[in-house]
Amino acid sequence: ALWDQYGVDEPQGGDSDEIEFIYNRSVTPVRPPVPASARDRDGYVPPVWSDERQEVTAEIPYLWKSYRYRINENTWGEFSTPKPIAVANN
Repeated sequence: ALWDQYGVDEPQGGDSDEIEFIYNRSVTPVRPPVPASARDRDGYVPPVWSDERQEVTAEIPYLWKSYRYRINENTWGEFSTPKPIAVANN
């Protein structure tokens, strides 16, 4: 199963001063690549990603989450490997 393959034991909640989340929907269960990070920019959202959690649909049934932690006052870490967080029931 998709959940067994990738796991869902990840940080929860919303953005804060210490962590930022981004989301990506897809039509297949193939994990998207690790998104690029602008390490010196708060609130950076890479192309095709969203900073808002999106709804899954029958047409776009998979939702992925990635996150990054603040390293220090002016620097963010790299985004994490995307993990599945929702799949539509077809």
